[in-house]
Amino acid sequence: MIQNLAVAWYPEQCDESRWPQDIAQMKSAGIDTVRVLEFAWSRIERDDSQWDFAWVHRFMRLLDEAPIKVVLCTPSAAPPRWLTRQHPECLQVRANGDVVQPGARRHYCPTSGVYRLHANRIAARMQHELGGYANVIAWQIDNELGFNRCYCPACETAFRESLKRQYGTLENLNAAWGGAFWSTDAWDWRDVTLPRNSPAPEVRQAFEQFYSDSIIDFMNQQVRALREAGCAVPISTNMMADFTEIDYWKAAQQLDFIGWDNYFDQFTLPGNSLAHNLMRGLKEGKGYWTFENGVNSVSPWLQSAPGFMKIHALSGAAHGEIGHTLFRFDSCPFGHEQDLQGLVDWAGRPRAKMAEIAELSQTLAGWRKEGLPPLEPKVAIIFSWQNYWATRAYYGNSIYSEPYGSYWNEVERYYTALFDLGIPCDCIHPDADLSSYDLVIAPGMCLVTDEQIKAIAAYVRDGGVLLSGRKSFAKHMTGSYRRSDHPTDLIDVFGMRVAETQSNEDGNDLHTRSAAQRRPFRQFHLAPAAGGQLPPTPTHGWFEVLELHGATALYEYTDGYFPNRPAATGHHCGAGEAFYLGTAIDRPAMRELMRICLKSAGIDRMIEVPDGASVIQRGRMIVALNHSSKAVEITIPPAVADHEGDGSIDGNRLTLPPYAWAKLQVDTATWPGQQQCCKSAATAAV
Repeated sequence: MIQNLAVAWYPEQCDESRWPQDIAQMKSAGIDTVRVLEFAWSRIERDDSQWDFAWVHRFMRLLDEAPIKVVLCTPSAAPPRWLTRQHPECLQVRANGDVVQPGARRHYCPTSGVYRLHANRIAARMQHELGGYANVIAWQIDNELGFNRCYCPACETAFRESLKRQYGTLENLNAAWGGAFWSTDAWDWRDVTLPRNSPAPEVRQAFEQFYSDSIIDFMNQQVRALREAGCAVPISTNMMADFTEIDYWKAAQQLDFIGWDNYFDQFTLPGNSLAHNLMRGLKEGKGYWTFENGVNSVSPWLQSAPGFMKIHALSGAAHGEIGHTLFRFDSCPFGHEQDLQGLVDWAGRPRAKMAEIAELSQTLAGWRKEGLPPLEPKVAIIFSWQNYWATRAYYGNSIYSEPYGSYWNEVERYYTALFDLGIPCDCIHPDADLSSYDLVIAPGMCLVTDEQIKAIAAYVRDGGVLLSGRKSFAKHMTGSYRRSDHPTDLIDVFGMRVAETQSNEDGNDLHTRSAAQRRPFRQFHLAPAAGGQLPPTPTHGWFEVLELHGATALYEYTDGYFPNRPAATGHHCGAGEAFYLGTAIDRPAMRELMRICLKSAGIDRMIEVPDGASVIQRGRMIVALNHSSKAVEITIPPAVADHEGDGSIDGNRLTLPPYAWAKLQVDTATWPGQQQCCKSAATAAV
């Protein structure tokens, strides 16, 4: 439940005489928290020996008197020009050797000892100066960490040292990286370099891990600097949810709570819901903040119709968000983001969105008064940043091809099927305990450890239901294929092996002259296996042909290179069941396959969610939201004990006007249960 309604505020970017007016307008709209100082380094530390906190204390006193709570930010995302002039070794170096010059942000080297010294120093100084204000409730480290892979000599040395610690000897390194290929063995540590010209998945995977670890260590040093300076409030940073560059499971370990920037134009509607669940999962279901939510944008994809911002925030509240921050309060008349509109215009006058925020504040107050039941999903999706990195290092750049494109999109395809059925879901680490879930989904889990394989097999044999798909359980964590049948050590669990694997998007044929003259992508088709009820579907991209070893075929190819061969299977193993999908299928077919898996897991509380809407189940409460400009109708459970919001109910039909919401209290005695039960014979039902 959202407890803090906040804005990003930049008092250094407007005239001081306007501060009281800004604060008054925040109070009037119900905004109770500000996030400040994330890009103010040059105004706080003007050179190596000149500090200026006088202006900061003036606005901090105004906020304290209001009162408005404060999230302080360390400003290390944008170093001042004097620092990079005096210490050019702090600047990021691109793979081609170009040094990134000042003038923007994120142009520092994250491994630079000099830069870390200055970043830690200003963090500690800010805590000494400002940490005593009673209205300071949290700190944010840096801003959107990442975006600055560096190839400078310091990074190369650090990369080499990390590999020495990991592998010990060059013989071990050569074996792990497949040095026999293209004569890339290294017999002197000086020959182990950053992958400026290496397409090898193993080398690139190692660099992704090194870069992620460097950023996390950079962040953790600032956390320690704040703590050693006396900071006693929670510390976080603003993550990016679908961001590839940092292993957020590892980054979350030293943070007190999770914060992320929720720009809706970066996601589909199901993808945004997935992002909420992933961020919530980083701290095992504890509440989290969104530190930026766009008020408006120059992006043509950002939905900014009247009413949308409110629904966007209520969706966060229903998913478990406890702090909601708008970016930004004041519109800035200069700089790169001058067309990113705030709640007030360049003259300080409120825009139409201000009234919407006031309405949101009142709605949230009502939700807080009544409370929301806890989220208790019985479904989990395994999410791995190592597999996220790996998809960028395969031959052809992606193992999934268009139109699916990446690990995130592969995971989202599976999640969308849950979203379309209104099923709540946790996102969990690959090493997490699986025993509390009735259905575990492991899409795109290509890189996997031996221990993870054993845990997954035990989960199914002990009664769990597993759904996975193409490329899963095939590689070592280094990125090399295992010399074994696929899926490795899980043939008996899935009751099948992968016999063939290929892409059907080879658009060239004998009539084309070159790879540049591609014909339209081919589209294969699937049909349900004999007696099955799944809908026919096209299939795209990377596909696998499955060989049955006790499993039941659910889908078969009807055309293409391997007609009448299995494409999806289900198999009973021990007390549980394992499903495997060897290709990509369209959204309606994915929903129906997911319905089979859910029923096998004893999960019956499904709700058909129409396009443009979302449904979040929280115990006996259902939160329904319309994110679109058209009215939607949702078929709801037969016995609604109570409801509130903008919707109307007629029998078992809930109608939501555009950008409307409803909360329903369901009589669970008349709605099918979601308890653990003996798994039904789903493959027989198909």
